[in-house]
Amino acid sequence: MSILNRVVGPEVGGTEYLAFDVINARMTVLDGGTNPSSDKIIDIVATTGMTAKPWDAKDASADQAAHLKKQKLFTMLSGGFWAAGFVYHLIETGIAGAIGLFSGHGEAAMPMVEVALFGGAILFGVWLVAPKAWSSARRFSPDMNLLMVVAVAGAIGLGEFFEAATVAFFFSLSLYLESWSVGRARNAVSALLDLAPPTARVLYDDGSEADVPAAA
Repeated sequence: MSILNRVVGPEVGGTEYLAFDVINARMTVLDGGTNPSSDKIIDIVATTGMTAKPWDAKDASADQAAHLKKQKLFTMLSGGFWAAGFVYHLIETGIAGAIGLFSGHGEAAMPMVEVALFGGAILFGVWLVAPKAWSSARRFSPDMNLLMVVAVAGAIGLGEFFEAATVAFFFSLSLYLESWSVGRARNAVSALLDLAPPTARVLYDDGSEADVPAAA
């Protein structure tokens, strides 16, 4: 939200013309500012590494479900490659070698099969994060996405593929769990709203009563 305030705010006349619904991943541009076109806002949001489109409740629900499914898939693939690399190392070196993996390979070079497996974990772990990290770097506005990508790149540069894969996988897992928890909160709020009565009884000054739509 802070990124959108910083990037989109100046284009609409100020952050006071932006409103956010975090639970539903919705941004509203309020009247009174410069009122740029929807296409321009979409292009501006794209510079942050995010995507946007005109709000539609049904489409939004489907998009959120698809994004969560994609996050889950990439996280599982990252975790699967990480586990495969660890098991390969365990088979090749035994329990002592597997424990020693947490302190590095020492002077021994990591087998190429192991590098490839941990490389797969890294690739799928940072796949959805990299565009946001690149956008953050271009704006000279570092955030957690950029920090994690730099940490992974640094570990790779040092030849510590296991450490890089571990960071990539667990960061991907944390993002998936965050999205999942927000989705649960969204569903809980929707369930509560569904319990609200569709009509409300209004008592007028003359003592008469009338049932009116609650939304009114």
